Amino acid sequence: MRVVINSIMVHPYQMALFWGKEYVVIYNASYKECVRRRHPQLLGQALKKGWKEAYDKIHVHLASCRKGTSIVRSGEIAPVDRVDVDEECYFDWTLTPIVEKAGNVGGVLWQQYEGTARILQNRRRAMLQSLRQSTANAQKTIDFWPGVLEAFDSNVYDTPFVLLYEVVASEARRLGERGIPVGHPVAPRVINISDYTGLFADDIREALQDGRKRVNKNLLEYDHMHLLTRRGFKAPCSTAVVIPILPASGAGPYHSEAFIILGINPRRRLDDDYEIWINQIQDNISHYLAGVRNAEMLVGQAMQEQLAGLS
Repeated sequence: MRVVINSIMVHPYQMALFWGKEYVVIYNASYKECVRRRHPQLLGQALKKGWKEAYDKIHVHLASCRKGTSIVRSGEIAPVDRVDVDEECYFDWTLTPIVEKAGNVGGVLWQQYEGTARILQNRRRAMLQSLRQSTANAQKTIDFWPGVLEAFDSNVYDTPFVLLYEVVASEARRLGERGIPVGHPVAPRVINISDYTGLFADDIREALQDGRKRVNKNLLEYDHMHLLTRRGFKAPCSTAVVIPILPASGAGPYHSEAFIILGINPRRRLDDDYEIWINQIQDNISHYLAGVRNAEMLVGQAMQEQLAGLS
């Protein structure tokens, strides 16, 4: 046991030792980052007593390992306790039995390598690819917006609810939604932009005026927002972002011709990577929409020329 402990203490990767039948927890400095809220109380405690949630998740694997079976997993959710929410994170991890001189298994060695960033990046990149594919054949705006909504279905974890509105003069007209119950007060069919007093009223007006997204982090202060639990992890969102879709030109009373209200994954923070991805969504939709608008304009011009030729 001492040899193993001395080894893991100097190891640069996240490692923990669960010793004896009670799985007494001993871990190194790197693993401390995964148990930030429980350190140092967890050190030297039985796993079931010091971190019951983790014990419930992995005790079956620990029991198998005590019988001499090594376990290897890749890209799976593993227990962590470093933020205030139930965090979505993924690890490559192994459980290895530690065999004593007598041949019995004295403890279980846990080694893990976090792959959360890789998995989230791949998932979000796939959604951007889906956005391109689902809107590629749209020749008219009426065909474009359903393709946008379809793309959000490819990543329900990072888009637990979606509201899409088109701006026409001084009104915003709902084009579609995802993860929103029918008749929910957050999704009126038509919004009078200047007079609207709903939850996202100020965010919508400001975003439409300057073309920059707005973040609302106070959703759970409203009882009706607790009902939006239909997609992804099926947990209520505390945060949402209003994303304006910019037009090809600055015509009209607003600098945006549509906007999306996007719920943020309740098990991830709105960190830099998340924001970059949302910016990419905004840029891509605006760019693709400009292409559709241009195609519509060319078709209209061609029809006018044909009519002029006939006359």
